Amino acid sequence: MVVLALLLALLLVRGGKPQGAAAWLATLLPVLAALELATGPIAAALPPAVISVLAVMGTPNLALIWLFGHALLIDGFQPRPVHWLIALLFWLGPVLVWAGLQRGLWGWFTGVLPFAVLGHLVLVALAGLADDLVPGRRQARLLLPAMLIATALVSALSELLNDPERADLLRAGLSGLPGLLVLAAWLLRADPLALAFPAATPAVPAPRLDPRDADLAARLASAMTKEQLWRREGLSIDQLAGHLGTPAHRLRTVINAGLGHRNFAAYVNGFRVGAAQAALADPARGRDTILAIAYESGFASLATFNRVFRDATGQTPSDYRDAALAARAQ
Repeated sequence: MVVLALLLALLLVRGGKPQGAAAWLATLLPVLAALELATGPIAAALPPAVISVLAVMGTPNLALIWLFGHALLIDGFQPRPVHWLIALLFWLGPVLVWAGLQRGLWGWFTGVLPFAVLGHLVLVALAGLADDLVPGRRQARLLLPAMLIATALVSALSELLNDPERADLLRAGLSGLPGLLVLAAWLLRADPLALAFPAATPAVPAPRLDPRDADLAARLASAMTKEQLWRREGLSIDQLAGHLGTPAHRLRTVINAGLGHRNFAAYVNGFRVGAAQAALADPARGRDTILAIAYESGFASLATFNRVFRDATGQTPSDYRDAALAARAQ
């Protein structure tokens, strides 16, 4: 496992400095290798000082698994202060284990943290499944929870064994090694940049749009621009597919491969933010509340509208309105 993890890390960096999820994985794999050396069967043959160093090197494993999962599943993921704080919390558990604080409340804390990491990543993976339009990443959103749940079950079962060596072999044979082999099979036939799930080529012109989908693309454009279906609160890709009379998977392909969008919610919100910008910049609507404009644009709440609008424009709706109306007055 150690050799395989290090080889995979080298594979990720072979073409230069990795980006996004590949960078987090290239950092995580040596950490997992160090942890395996410090806690696995080979540890008995190593000097205590070496084991201590390797154990310290392995302490960021939970934090890095959590950050790697986010980078893999979320477009353009950049850790914010809250992410770093949570990662430090996840780092604290292995540090306490290394320090020997595994009794009482600390023992409960260190025992719960791994399952908290795995459970949250499962939620993140499944929460974005409906809106994700990227085929490879949609598969990862299903595969990752399955692997994480299997890992948690194997870990729990291994704790029932009274023999630490057998527990280590069980975890390695049924959890760690299969995961690394799946990862190796993927990376050996794919460029490391595949971990970034590159964006589809925009469809103007549309080299990736199947000619058989041209009619669906036209009907989609009509539904979104003329009928303005994006104004429907809570519009889902299944609802839109039903309106167009087409299977959801075919509509996903058109929006992703044909139009270059990676997330359905972001695709719909693009129309909503554009309409909100027009309303906020209109002097005739200067007395309309931002809440009214948010609801009119299809947003379910003011908090969601503020967040999406700020992410799209870099300004709050109030600041955008003030700047737009001031520019018109000049």
